[in-house]
Amino acid sequence: MMHVFRLTECLKDKTFIPGRWEIRDMLSKFDIILRWSINAWCGIFNDRLIEPVFYEGTLKGQRYLELLQDVIIDFAENLPFHHLRNIWFQYDSAPPHKISNVKQYLMETFQSQVIGYGGFV
Repeated sequence: MMHVFRLTECLKDKTFIPGRWEIRDMLSKFDIILRWSINAWCGIFNDRLIEPVFYEGTLKGQRYLELLQDVIIDFAENLPFHHLRNIWFQYDSAPPHKISNVKQYLMETFQSQVIGYGGFV
């Protein structure tokens, strides 16, 4: 059995820039905090990663659907037909996965081979 599933991670950090001076009071020194984050999505098929995708901001339902459509179409075009019949899509119950458009797309694309929230297994 072959599995395709998603992995979503968010990396966050705070970067301090020391040595900035406040104009009003040249004697008071303060640090500016630059906040940053990056999100990554990727799939795994057998022993390889499926096109890691990096994006900013929150992954909401419509954005998740577009990401899946782009990645899965590219991925499926390069697979032999006999592999396509044996792929299972696995996901969890994160909010973007629960919207009806995403569930409908996954059910149509993977037939009954969906594992996760609202899936067949």
